[in-house]
Amino acid sequence: MRQWKSSLLALGLAAICLAQSSSTLLTPEIRRVGMRLACLCRTCNNTVGECPMLQCHYGNPAKQKIADMQAAGKPDDEIVKSFVQESGIEALSSPP
Repeated sequence: MRQWKSSLLALGLAAICLAQSSSTLLTPEIRRVGMRLACLCRTCNNTVGECPMLQCHYGNPAKQKIADMQAAGKPDDEIVKSFVQESGIEALSSPP
């Protein structure tokens, strides 16, 4: 019985942690900027704002960077420009 309760508790905690991680990075503000950026993981072919992969090696850090820059008061265009400076024009979901 004790082992069953421990397993259930561990599963519940894992679900809570996962839910907090993904929901924190899916705010409308982050999605708004993320829709302008291509997910460069080379797996999903989506925008950063639409990337469905929970453990995406590009999309998740990109969403965190967007959140950090927004928290610092950076406007959307400046955030997008930052990604283009780092990764080139391919960072844009719709290059000119």
